[in-house]
Amino acid sequence: MLLLITFYLSVAYYGAHWVSRSLRDYSRCHEESTHNFQESMQNRPIISCFNRSDDEISRFSRALGSYLNTQLRCHDRFYLITNTLRILLEVALGAVVSTLARGIIRGTASPATFIVLVTYWNSISGNLTGLTESLKRLRAILISAEKLLRILYTQLTVIDGSKQLRTHSGHILFEDVSFSYKGQAGEDLASRVRNITFKVPDGSTVALVGESGSGKSTLANLLSRGDDVDKGAIKIDDQDIKDVTLSSLRDVVGIVHQDHFIFDRSIIDNVRFGRPDATDDEVKEVCKAIGLHDMIMKFEEKYEKRVGERVNGLSGGQK
Repeated sequence: MLLLITFYLSVAYYGAHWVSRSLRDYSRCHEESTHNFQESMQNRPIISCFNRSDDEISRFSRALGSYLNTQLRCHDRFYLITNTLRILLEVALGAVVSTLARGIIRGTASPATFIVLVTYWNSISGNLTGLTESLKRLRAILISAEKLLRILYTQLTVIDGSKQLRTHSGHILFEDVSFSYKGQAGEDLASRVRNITFKVPDGSTVALVGESGSGKSTLANLLSRGDDVDKGAIKIDDQDIKDVTLSSLRDVVGIVHQDHFIFDRSIIDNVRFGRPDATDDEVKEVCKAIGLHDMIMKFEEKYEKRVGERVNGLSGGQK
């Protein structure tokens, strides 16, 4: 009996391992099909503009077909293992029953022994089947958690400093700065900045000019510590920004991004996002200075107008 249970559990374990490979493919294909769908829905104006609807439908259909195939393969493997285990239990029960029946006929076993064994077997088989189901669910949960665990165990590349940034004049120094973007394995993908040194005196305006991909936006990203330099140092008023807290640094660094980022909130909340303590009058003064106030006042809700999901409440120029 113990040998049979051990063999049963071995088949269940290796079968679950076999099924888990299909579960990983299923999880990956599900993620890809969901991503393709969301991407197509979010970029539908661009798709329509370039008349690429048929191509996107074909692309999504292929992703969905791959997802359904992996789902079917996963279910096939699971039911194959499940039914194999059930057949194994039934064959084992049949062998035991036939052996006992012969014993009863020969007088070497009693009917009571037969009843006890069948009752015991039904209890054991039910527990083994439940254990197999639990093992399958556990495998599925662990595979779903793999990506989350990878994120949780990812080492931070930007470590918060311990000092508060004390600004006086606002003098900025890039000192022999080098930086390259990293791949998932930590390898250098592209060297964007190499041995850059320059100063930005307080009160001055400096323009960085270069071709696309030369590292202009990267330098702005390094200044706010979106990433940390690989070599060299960036200093504000002779303080290395690696040594100061991210909060105190980003409180004094303002960046206008190339892409617009607008939340599904009121206009006044979006304008106030960078400085939550700004008053309504201060927000309006800013909007007047950049020529938005008159346009905002044409809305029925004025500054309380919600821009809508993905900024659908504003025209392209208003964004």
